[in-house]
Amino acid sequence: MILQTERKNNKWEELPSNIALDDIDEETLKKFIEKGNKKGRINYEYTSKEDILKRLNLIDNNGKIKNAGNILFGKNPNVELRGAIFATEEKTTFLDMQDYNGNIFKLIDIGEQYISKNIRWSANFNTGSFAREDVPEIPMTAIREALCNAFRT
Repeated sequence: MILQTERKNNKWEELPSNIALDDIDEETLKKFIEKGNKKGRINYEYTSKEDILKRLNLIDNNGKIKNAGNILFGKNPNVELRGAIFATEEKTTFLDMQDYNGNIFKLIDIGEQYISKNIRWSANFNTGSFAREDVPEIPMTAIREALCNAFRT
């Protein structure tokens, strides 16, 4: 009971990390704010790493970047993604296996690219124009959602 209470009050993502502001990937942070603005979920522009991390509640009261800030926007957050293609449904033989490291946002992009290269695509010529539309066997929004849900702390 004591351990459960301790975990509830001190969630890992809220704890201070050991990284500095220089260890934050500014490109990923800017891209996040830009996407948030386009979707109407964020109503402020990018200013600086520190200001944005504070606005996102990723810096604690002592000025330390939280673990959540590190895995979301860190340059080397020690998060890994493994992409694999199995030869059969038994999953004992690999046709391809790749390991990637980076922050969560970079790994989601990498995972999306890896999957899109390794699934079947069809061509739709009934688009009402002269251009064909390439259609994946799995909708890319479903792939992105599955990748986002695959990360755990």
